[in-house]
Formats: sequence, C-alpha cells, structure tokens
Amino acid sequence: MSNKILISACVYGDDVRWNGSNRHHQHIHDWAEDNGFELVPVCPEHELFGTPRSTIRLRAVDGEVKAFAGKKEIYSQLQEKSEEIAQRYDDVVGFIGISRSPTCGLAAGVKDLGRTIKAPMHQAVDYPTTEISSMNTEANRQRFLERIQKYEKRYKIKQMHDLAVSRRAR
Repeated sequence: MSNKILISACVYGDDVRWNGSNRHHQHIHDWAEDNGFELVPVCPEHELFGTPRSTIRLRAVDGEVKAFAGKKEIYSQLQEKSEEIAQRYDDVVGFIGISRSPTCGLAAGVKDLGRTIKAPMHQAVDYPTTEISSMNTEANRQRFLERIQKYEKRYKIKQMHDLAVSRRAR
C-alpha cells in the first residue's frame, strides 16, 4: 500500500486558485511528514482551465447540479477530470480538499438546491477524504489517520481475497 495522499494543490501551496493565489497550510505538510505520507498536489480546475480562470459556481437547474464558469456549463468536465486524476493515482490512501471549492469541497454549496453535495474529487475516490479545515485539530487529524489505516486494512484483505480467488480459478 502506498503512503500517498492527494491534496488540493492550493492547500499544498501551489498558486492555482482561480485568481492565482494559494491557501498554503504548513501544518498539513508537517503532519504528513510526521506520519510518513507523501502529499501529491492535484487541481482539476487548473488542469482543465489554467490559472487565472473564471470563478466556478454550482447551481441546481431543474433539480440537476450544474457548474458554471461564466455562462459556460462545465460540471461534466469537472467530474471527468476528477475521475481521471483518481485513476492516474491508483495507489493513494486519502484525499484532502478545501471547503467551498466546487471541485474539492467535501460539502460544496449548490445555489437553488437547498443542500450541499460532495464535490467531484470526493465523489471520484473510494478512499478516505476530508477538508483542510477539518485537519486543524489533533483529534481530527488522528481521526483521518485512523480512517486511512482502516482503509489500508480493508484494501489488503481484498487483495488477499482476490489473489486466493484467482489461484482457485487456475
């Protein structure tokens, strides 16, 4: 099992937010190093549209979630890019996003929907996810670490099961 955790590139410290800024959080770098994790920065929006770019807003249209960059509807592009990133890094044990991001927020607000949704990066993966704002306390960092350890254990059990099944099939 890998020691890689995907992280929103802006939280990592890369200047990839819509306006060319970042939301660097040194404490997450320190936490990762202390726990033997490699942080891998990703940004679906930057990969798709570059930086700087128009802000992206989520809105419900006829009960369906849409994403708009200006007047252009781009939600399916965000979903596809998030899935592509998840497949590109198939040896990852977690993802740390950023709140209020239309792509990396765990609870992204959708205008006219009346509730939040998991943004595409959180939907695209099966490993534990969180937001950087939840990593501000020792208790929450420990909880995320425990979720990763539980995921790793399930993953190893599944691998052993799959190996046993493939051996029986021979």
